[in-house]
Amino acid sequence: MIDSLLAGRLATIAETQVLLVASDYDGVLSPIVADPAAALPDKNAIGALVSLGQMPDTHAVAISGRSLATLRSLTGNPDGVAMIGTHGAEMGDVAVPESTGAVRRLQADLLSLSRQYPGSEVEVKPIGAAFHYRNAARGERAAAEARAIAGAVGARMIAGKKVVECVFGDADKGSALTAMRDATGATGVVFVGDDITDEDAFAVLSDKDLGIKVGPGSTLATCRIPSQQDVAEVLETLAIVRSDLQT
Repeated sequence: MIDSLLAGRLATIAETQVLLVASDYDGVLSPIVADPAAALPDKNAIGALVSLGQMPDTHAVAISGRSLATLRSLTGNPDGVAMIGTHGAEMGDVAVPESTGAVRRLQADLLSLSRQYPGSEVEVKPIGAAFHYRNAARGERAAAEARAIAGAVGARMIAGKKVVECVFGDADKGSALTAMRDATGATGVVFVGDDITDEDAFAVLSDKDLGIKVGPGSTLATCRIPSQQDVAEVLETLAIVRSDLQT
């Protein structure tokens, strides 16, 4: 449910000359589900983002920890929405370096670990892997072992909701959002996120931008909505206001 503060902030930023609207995927454009492979987009939320991306002087982007190929597959790669995967490491069709020996070792060791903890799952990515333990009986113990594996090969760990993200390189959602701002010439940015990894994006927003946190937890975002079910209303409201201003 949109409160008066958020409604006012949406109305204000809708007036900016060039608007960039960015969003995380899991937990924002898609509900959190037990099976990561079944995380289909919320039709109303993704539909509103597409509508925004097709407006004049308005750009839309989904920034996810998912691999770019997976993100495109889950969303259907709609026209009008740019896709950025692997926490900013995969932007558009920019090639990701081939897997190194360390990446391959990380992936193999995590897959071996997953077999020891039924219910856990490994999501292989171009520059790392994600160890999902939401459905594992001894999830926290499995997560601790996944972190040890990542540390042993020098991978950077990114905390998430019931997932240990293990990546190589220094890309994050904040650097990706900054790159998109520069590429589009945006004079105002909206970012909607729910996870710890989204704080990197909130951190690069200016006072004139708008960060929206989905759900509980400490955050750098300036506004908050209760749950993923409220995301569609936020994006639809922004789309309506901006469309009215452009007519």
